[in-house]
Amino acid sequence: MQDKTYTLTQHFTEIGAEKLESLVMEKVGEKVSDLVFFIHGFNYFGAWESLFFGNGITEEGWTPVFISQPGFGYSSVSRDYCGPKTYDSIAKAIEEVSAKYNIPSKKRIVWGVSRGAIVTSLLSSKYPNLAAGFICQSGCYDFKKDFERPDKNPEIKKNVIEETNGASEEALKERSVVNFVSNIAKPVLILHGKDDVTFNVDQAYLFIQALEKEGKQYESKIVDGEHQIGVLVRKQFVFPFIKKIFTDSK
Repeated sequence: MQDKTYTLTQHFTEIGAEKLESLVMEKVGEKVSDLVFFIHGFNYFGAWESLFFGNGITEEGWTPVFISQPGFGYSSVSRDYCGPKTYDSIAKAIEEVSAKYNIPSKKRIVWGVSRGAIVTSLLSSKYPNLAAGFICQSGCYDFKKDFERPDKNPEIKKNVIEETNGASEEALKERSVVNFVSNIAKPVLILHGKDDVTFNVDQAYLFIQALEKEGKQYESKIVDGEHQIGVLVRKQFVFPFIKKIFTDSK
């Protein structure tokens, strides 16, 4: 295998008196042209725990940018479980990093996993022109319905209640992209494991139904597996989707 050398640049976006962390992985000697923004799930080290995705992305000729969600990694912004503070902060970070490299929205993809998929789905509706495509892997799209599941993991419910200050009806609805699908303007790829117990596969079908009802452009793949399906879907579905989006945007 050819030896590759990369530089890792840490970037901070100011959110009031707080900051949001991004890590840009550049291949030495090559110009940054296409950005793939990766938004992690629940892990304390945030972007730093996602770096293993980088080699595959750079091998395709794209530049990965890993964002630490509020309260994770070195992001000091307080958590609000995928709410407005989270997606507004991440949208600002995406714009800042893109401006640094002079990359237009047609040369950007946002890819989120688990908790990050919730954020990505909301970005696709709240900031429909932020990127040329959005990838939602193992996420939750009717937040209220998922929260009210009788078999919902109690630790996750506890986190939701704490981070949303009580999990009010309004808070649950504003984190549910199914309520905002009409605003989506770019292609969405939905990936889910059929045996996922963290976010039931029904969540993927709810999102698909909402997209179909509004006549939105999307692709979906329900695969064998549980919540962690990265190895199953990366090269088979994620990378072809990204390649198609970037090719069509030339």
